Amino acid sequence: MVEVERLRGRSRVFSESSARHRRARSQSKSLKEVGVLFVVAVLCLTGFALLLTARQAELARLGYEIGAQRKILASLESEYQRLSVEAARLQSLERIESAALQLGMVKPSEIRVVYSEEPEPIHYGEIAEGAPSLRQMLTSIANAVSRLASGVMGAEARTLK
Repeated sequence: MVEVERLRGRSRVFSESSARHRRARSQSKSLKEVGVLFVVAVLCLTGFALLLTARQAELARLGYEIGAQRKILASLESEYQRLSVEAARLQSLERIESAALQLGMVKPSEIRVVYSEEPEPIHYGEIAEGAPSLRQMLTSIANAVSRLASGVMGAEARTLK
């Protein structure tokens, strides 16, 4: 009986120490879980802070780029205004007349107007109906070009005074 009591006592001690050990392990396990959760939370917050910082840096960069583009736009607008004034000055009739006189040009004493008959346009519907051969079409085109080159297309010149 003494032996049984001793075994019971040992088993009680063993079960108590085993229970303490289990509690310690569960506390250690819960502390590890809390530690892991804390590390994950810190990493998430750090990542979020880095994203916000990167976004702000990109906004600042874009702001500087917009400012630079506005300066370029202002300079281009002033250049456009300057060139518009220069174009208007160069197109003025007085400047053109004085430049023509400096080059030795004179105003014409008479004006000649030349009237010419224009060849009738080819209507594609007519070609399809009559269907002339390619040789006939090329011949008529060659004749029209030669008449145009020789100036025999019914040109008439009149002198206006």
